[in-house]
Amino acid sequence: PRPLAAYRAILPRLRGLIPAMVLIAVIAGTLTLSVIFIPVAVWLLVRWSLAGAVAGTEGGPALRLLRRSAELARGRWWRMASILLVAVIALLLGPAIGVAFLIFTGASFDFVNLIAGVVYVAAVPLSAVLTTYLYYDLRERRRAEPAGEPAAGEAVASA
Repeated sequence: PRPLAAYRAILPRLRGLIPAMVLIAVIAGTLTLSVIFIPVAVWLLVRWSLAGAVAGTEGGPALRLLRRSAELARGRWWRMASILLVAVIALLLGPAIGVAFLIFTGASFDFVNLIAGVVYVAAVPLSAVLTTYLYYDLRERRRAEPAGEPAAGEAVASA
């Protein structure tokens, strides 16, 4: 597809994704105002981190995207957190390498920006691939679970 056709195809998905991202930012930002609630913010950010992948594949309104992401995360929070940590580290490589060049080489800002940009060219797609892989992996694991059986690590409610 041509770029304009690709943008037109994704436009309807943005109607749910943009409000979901704003909601995530507001909730996480509000929670991080107090040090006590930072763990809650991290927990929610990991649970909702697949909202973009859900928007791109399944679509829907903002709250549905967040619910679906949380549903995929249920019982697999640590798996998601560890894979997303790799994606975040990949995204932070560009600035980290840029700072190292500034401190240890005295290189110009333009050169440092060029190096950080080149690293970003590799890191951003890697992060997107990791998140997409995680989405499809969790989706297939949910699909493979027998109905009514909890996921590994999920508590069973007693009556």
